[in-house]
Amino acid sequence: MIREKKRYVLVEVLSSGEVEINEVLRSLKKEFLNFLGEKDFGKAKLRVIQATNKFVIFRVSHRFVDELKVCLSLMREVNNKFINLAVIYVSGSLKKLRKVLKEKGWS
Repeated sequence: MIREKKRYVLVEVLSSGEVEINEVLRSLKKEFLNFLGEKDFGKAKLRVIQATNKFVIFRVSHRFVDELKVCLSLMREVNNKFINLAVIYVSGSLKKLRKVLKEKGWS
């Protein structure tokens, strides 16, 4: 069996007020599940690697990066607060992604 390739996606969290990152992640997973369905949601293998109030690093199958971007753009509100999730960088290695984090001063 061939090993599935994965991508790491760096997402910036912009909000109109204080939003708990756990609420954002819960809403995103729900949106992703509704968008893909249970079968493809399992195939996407979406995982949260690191999360703060400024950014989130996701690991996802390389075949579902575009679907993740769509779901991120569909999310507009969490607990009646405006939210924008912007994809900053997509990488095949976590090391390169952490380098980008350091350049942004987020690490």
